[in-house]
Amino acid sequence: MLLTFEKIKEYYDNKFWNKAMVWDSVSKNKINQSQYTQITDEAYPIARPIKSE
Repeated sequence: MLLTFEKIKEYYDNKFWNKAMVWDSVSKNKINQSQYTQITDEAYPIARPIKSE
């Protein structure tokens, strides 16, 4: 499956993904830091977020 910005945003918005999973997408070069911010409405953190958030 090809993960795109739109798909990752949809997963996050529908609570299928958490911030840690979106953060992982940046580290795997699926999205960039700016897109992380667009998806989560938070600045991209240096450390991986806690999974339960």
